[in-house]
This record gives sequence, structure tokens and C-alpha cells, in this order.
Amino acid sequence: MGVKERKLREKLDREQSILAAAKRVFLQKGLAAATIVDIVAEAELGKGTFYQHYRSKEEIMLAMSEQAFRELHEHYVAAVAVGGTALDKILRTTRTYYEFAMANPAYFSFIAFFESPYMSTMMPEQLVNILTTIHGLMRGLRDEGLADGSVRQDLDADLVANTVWGTSFGMVQFIVSKSSYMLQDQYNDTDKQFDTYLAMLESSLRAPTTGR
Repeated sequence: MGVKERKLREKLDREQSILAAAKRVFLQKGLAAATIVDIVAEAELGKGTFYQHYRSKEEIMLAMSEQAFRELHEHYVAAVAVGGTALDKILRTTRTYYEFAMANPAYFSFIAFFESPYMSTMMPEQLVNILTTIHGLMRGLRDEGLADGSVRQDLDADLVANTVWGTSFGMVQFIVSKSSYMLQDQYNDTDKQFDTYLAMLESSLRAPTTGR
């Protein structure tokens, strides 16, 4: 490995170390309360070293958003690989999103940050690319659903992808924000709540059966 390659590897390793420290800090303190000072302390770095990699708290939050979406995409790909009809895959990836969010609350915070009105209008190219990839995966499942007859024919591919994403995000956000008291109510179990959402989503997407 040459000097240039070694320095690049060291840079990438340092950035991953900073992001790991930031994830721990954001999980513990929340996105609003966490500071760069907290992240620098957790990463055991000097401020000067930190600023060589990230210029602001927003920049590191954008980097964390990208990381969250990349890991979510990996889970989507695994869910699709299980097989079944296109509708099965859409529902399975949507459930995967819920399970990912519940298992990774810090990452869901970054996804929510991306969806918030405070999101920067200048997104890094890498983040745009992974979002485009996720949208393309969902759009492709709709097209596959037309071919295998599992998804309604009258639904536009881009609108399906956007609607599935938007409604699943809203449902997960509702569950995350309300779960502290929902779990105390015997009539409001979070898994059942998401199951109900999935049943409604399935009903809205499923192609009508032909009459006999």
C-alpha cells in the first residue's frame, strides 16, 4: 500500500470512528442536546482533528443519515432476496423498515432528521445516491408487481414508491413517539399497530381478483 492509499485509509478509518462516537452520543443525549464537544470527547479527539473531517454538527448528522440509509438499503436487499411475489416483497421490506427502526433508534433519529423541515437543502452526493437507489428498488418492485399480477395496474411507480415510504415513515414515527404510553395500554401494542398498517397497505396495493 502506497503513502497516498495509506493516508486515505487512515482518513476513512478516522471518520468511521467519529461517526461511531457520534452515534453513541446522539443515542444518549438526542439530536438537539448533543454537541460537537460531546462528540469530540467521546471520540477522544481534539477539536482541530474533528474539524479536519466535519465542519459542523449538521454535516456529521448528514453523514449519519447517509450511513443509516445505507444500512437500511442492505436490509431491504436481504428482504427482497427471500422471494415471493412483488407484493410480498413490498410488504416484507416495509416490515423490515419497522424492525430496523425499532432496533436502531439512533439511526431512525437520523432518518427523521432527513425528513424534517430543518433538513439542509444542500445534500451530499452520496446521500442523494443512496436515496435514489432505495427509491429505485421500491419502484422496481411495483413494476415487478405489474408483471406477476400481484399489484394493481392503475398505480404509478414513482407515486407507489413515495407513498409506501411516506406512510411507513409516518407510522414508525408515530409508534416511536407514542410507544412509551402505548405499551401501557393493553389495546395498543406496537407490533399489532404496525401489523394493522401493513394489512391496510396490502389491501390498497393488491391487484383485484378476477371473478369466477
